[in-house]
Amino acid sequence: FVPQTDEPDCCQLKMVFIDGPIYFGAVDHVQRRLRDIDATDPGHKHLLVLAPGINFIDSSGAELLGQEARRRRQLGGGLYFHRLHPSAVDVLARSGHLDAIGRENLHAIGSNVIDALYPRLDPQICRHCPARIFSQCQ
Repeated sequence: FVPQTDEPDCCQLKMVFIDGPIYFGAVDHVQRRLRDIDATDPGHKHLLVLAPGINFIDSSGAELLGQEARRRRQLGGGLYFHRLHPSAVDVLARSGHLDAIGRENLHAIGSNVIDALYPRLDPQICRHCPARIFSQCQ
């Protein structure tokens, strides 16, 4: 995980950059960090993982990501990935956890992720948000 910056956050969509594999030895750490997001700001129901650095996922990592996708949906949000390596997508598909995440929540290089995710945010919350960090917020 890349540490927090001084830049403002969207009050509904948290973006994190994970640089490294998600495997059995890292699952507890990744899970704790994901739960820390909820503890810091429960409004971040939507989570976008900037994932070009995730070059490997094992079955434990795939299970964690499937569980996180289901958990975020229960909160009223979602789990999304930008630039997830094709080999990691293959592991998610073979393990059945891509069904929990949803192929529509995987965004490739060159796609405008915010255009795709902005309609999923609560417009009432956006209307009163002072941050206005995305061009779509205007």
